[in-house]
Amino acid sequence: MTICLGNTNLKIFPKSFHKMQAYIQDNDSKEEAGGIMLGYCMDENNFSIIEVTMPDKEDKQSRYGFWRASVLHQRFLNRLFKKSKGKSIYLGEWHTHPEDIPTPSCLDRKSIVDQIRKSKLNSDRIFSLIMGRKGLHLSLVKKEGVVFERQIKFEELSSPLD
Repeated sequence: MTICLGNTNLKIFPKSFHKMQAYIQDNDSKEEAGGIMLGYCMDENNFSIIEVTMPDKEDKQSRYGFWRASVLHQRFLNRLFKKSKGKSIYLGEWHTHPEDIPTPSCLDRKSIVDQIRKSKLNSDRIFSLIMGRKGLHLSLVKKEGVVFERQIKFEELSSPLD
């Protein structure tokens, strides 16, 4: 499936999308979950998410919060980067919210902007994906901040996710 964010297209491979969907907070006992998104920069306006990391025991989770333990997710990124000979790169963060159609909190926005401003990355833009119960919120982020956002209901997604 490909999602248009202004003049930038983000393709999310079904395997990665399904991994994130598995953590949807569809009952009151499920805590927020998250990880990082990895993939390719095809050209300056086309990106592909080919892999995502899953929550780990080192991460901190609560009903309304997720704090990623950098070390374990970074190791996964390093392995994939090496295996792909530097082609597969960090493309952003994903996490869940206990909302039907999620909206990023102030902390969500600040965290992703800090990530691109304070980290040495292989791309001039990254993405933030929040998975809700009936849809998702996707942000395109550059050093100047969040430059484009979309909320999308799952039924509106253009291509099948099988």
